[in-house]
Amino acid sequence: RTTLSFWQGQLEDIYQQRFYGIKHALPLGAWTLSSDIGYFTATEDGHSKVGNLDNQLAYGLFSAKYKGHTFHVGYQGVYGDDGFLRIGDTLSPLGNELPTYQFSAPDERSWQIRYDFDFAGVGLPGLTSTVRYVKGDNVDTGARGFEGEDWERDLDLAYTIQSGPLKNVSIRWRNATARSNYATDIDENRLIVNYPIKLF
Repeated sequence: RTTLSFWQGQLEDIYQQRFYGIKHALPLGAWTLSSDIGYFTATEDGHSKVGNLDNQLAYGLFSAKYKGHTFHVGYQGVYGDDGFLRIGDTLSPLGNELPTYQFSAPDERSWQIRYDFDFAGVGLPGLTSTVRYVKGDNVDTGARGFEGEDWERDLDLAYTIQSGPLKNVSIRWRNATARSNYATDIDENRLIVNYPIKLF
């Protein structure tokens, strides 16, 4: 199965941005091989109130799933004169973006490895875990004059209630450690509760 995507956004007189993406999944015996490739490009818009802007970002995520195990590798590269353009601290669908570090600074290159496990195969439906590590380098720190580097390690453990009045409510615990030589070091734990409500 293959999915193609395209969108364009504009922040009037500031910048415009386009995204091109392709996702593909290939069953191969007991395995499923998947790929997710995306490309962003952005330039100034209209009266260019913040000056000339130039950014391109490309990423590729590749996974192999076997029963309850899913193995992932990913690469992301930032090109052009600027880092990835966004409004504030909004999250974007980048390949290596995590809730703590985005790995989208000017000229940054980053790699990701990730492992997911679904405990349904061992008799615990609803319980899942994720371990991932992303390492970035080659960051242009501008006037600071050195190569920026960063990394982040995340551990997620989640459970979705399978029956009863709270069916489909999920609880996720995330432990994150992030280190950088140009940004703030972070150690954090998050507890995320997702309560779906059917409106119609």
